[in-house]
Amino acid sequence: MVPIFFGLCVSISETSAAVGAPGAYTKGNYNQGKAYVFEMPENSWVSTLTETAQLVASDGKRGSFFGSSVCILENEIVVGAHSHGSNNEGKAYTYFKH
Repeated sequence: MVPIFFGLCVSISETSAAVGAPGAYTKGNYNQGKAYVFEMPENSWVSTLTETAQLVASDGKRGSFFGSSVCILENEIVVGAHSHGSNNEGKAYTYFKH
């Protein structure tokens, strides 16, 4: 089993949390990575969380490590992929919650 490194990075806003899993198997690629989004249940974080979204890079590839960094602020989530690109220069992706 390949580790997905779920929780390697976490960002929490008032009502949402984003959790990176840069080692996740995505679209047939090891270490392409994912980020998971959770919303605060019933006005309290003290509860079982339910995943509300899985974020993936549209142009991701094996070894990109999407989800190696995450930042959430209000309705915007930024996810980093530290090894994306031909020279591992990395890339950041921005998502907006509706």
